Amino acid sequence: MEVSEVYRLANWFKTHFPELRKYYTQLHNVLTSNAAQQSQQPIEEQLNELLTYLHGMHVEELSLQQLHVMQMMEVSNLIGHDGADTVAAIVKTATYDPATVEQKISRNLSKLNRASQLLETFTSSVNELHLGPDEFEDREEYITIRVGFRREASIENIADWKSSADEWYQIIRGLGLALNEPPEATKVVGATKGSLIMILAATVSLTKLLAVISKHITGIAKDVISVKLAMENLRQQNMLTKKMEAEFEILVAEKRKQGLASIEAEMAAMFPEKLDGEKHSALSKSVEKLLKFGEQGGDVDFVAPSDEAANDPGDQPAPGGAPQVAADIAAVRSAILDYQGEREALKQLEFDAGAKTGR
Repeated sequence: MEVSEVYRLANWFKTHFPELRKYYTQLHNVLTSNAAQQSQQPIEEQLNELLTYLHGMHVEELSLQQLHVMQMMEVSNLIGHDGADTVAAIVKTATYDPATVEQKISRNLSKLNRASQLLETFTSSVNELHLGPDEFEDREEYITIRVGFRREASIENIADWKSSADEWYQIIRGLGLALNEPPEATKVVGATKGSLIMILAATVSLTKLLAVISKHITGIAKDVISVKLAMENLRQQNMLTKKMEAEFEILVAEKRKQGLASIEAEMAAMFPEKLDGEKHSALSKSVEKLLKFGEQGGDVDFVAPSDEAANDPGDQPAPGGAPQVAADIAAVRSAILDYQGEREALKQLEFDAGAKTGR
């Protein structure tokens, strides 16, 4: 993971932390009072303020690796929608066990304070060493996409590199043709080591299209894994016959076919004017290549634009441009959130499948 990513994560957390700490502290103060006294104060106001703030945090602005850092610091379940679910689950027991609830909220507040201190120390060190990140020149019409080359889709040598670069050129070209964008409109703005991640900057329109397709591809993967889990259950019970296994394989192929049909239907809705032969063919090939990339273990991660991107139209926007920019960004944020919801469900299924097979 690059310094620049942690640096951006630290700035994101620093922006949210004062309000986050304030609402956590307000709730904690009431819980502390209730734990020490027989007379109980109502907590609804403080609880609702905290939950409202947590639900309003745009965690989708963080990449998967940045979220992994949050997880390592034990605060990923204390922010955003997950944080709201955590707090709500804890406070449910407040009426009959106020002391335990107070202790849990206190521990969570301590974790957030420690995460803030760690990230502040990191940014101070980076600044003192003049290692500040080299930023891609932010433009409101560009959004960050991170393409992860993992498992069978990994890049091990120059031949893999050339092949993968050509595949992704064809993917972007196909999407771009449908949108009347040249492939050159999508920029390569960085890469990370380890499991290679190529960082792209794409237009709002191309990002939305890619997010919608990725959501459906993830849905296909979910369906396929669900079928294979059912097959594995029967295998472990010594109930799986050769005939049943063949029928399951037919079902997997059918799920894949249905998923591709769903993508075709959504693409038709997104492009009311029927695409000509070349554009339709290129888009279909892009979808097939994205599906293959996902099945091989590659992944796509979107970093949603911040609220400021939607609310700041620039110094001199064209007449009527600002509302359209805000609407476009809102649409792409929604598409990214839909995709991330599917991705989280897929991760849980993959975990269950791994546990079932021992892998």
